Amino acid sequence: MNWEAFGAISEGLGAIAVIMSVLYLAVQIRAQTKEERLAATRDLAAEYRRAMEHMFQDKELAKLNLAAKHDYKALIPEDRIRVSLVWSAIFRSMEQQYLHICHGSIDPLYLSSIDRSKKEFLSFPGVQTWWRLSEHAFDDEFCEHVEALLVEANETDFQSSFKQGEDRDE
Repeated sequence: MNWEAFGAISEGLGAIAVIMSVLYLAVQIRAQTKEERLAATRDLAAEYRRAMEHMFQDKELAKLNLAAKHDYKALIPEDRIRVSLVWSAIFRSMEQQYLHICHGSIDPLYLSSIDRSKKEFLSFPGVQTWWRLSEHAFDDEFCEHVEALLVEANETDFQSSFKQGEDRDE
């Protein structure tokens, strides 16, 4: 075997090694991206759950929340403030979810689920009233996103466990 043939074989093996390394790196990056999306999804779900914890730990606040969903303005000012603080936390969580959606850093399977939950929440007249009073505190792009969800929410007939009396099939 001459040196030219040996050199050509070595170059070929080197090229194959480089290609294999690039493919391995691509697989690793893809796996890391998937894990990062799942971690972001877990973090967002935990943040949303923390925002909602006030409702299921405080029976009085849960009642206020339910009343506010139907008629936010009917609450006394102190109760409106309590509900507003909780809803602000929920909407901040939704804003973070939207940011992750824009950057593609959230698991796609989670998106349809959270969008349905958002639309159900936004379908209540009291929530819509609160949003109109509070939207100025949020990013313009997020506000456009919420407006689109509001349109869909108003076009959908939700069978929610939060509906009262005649609003719900029993």
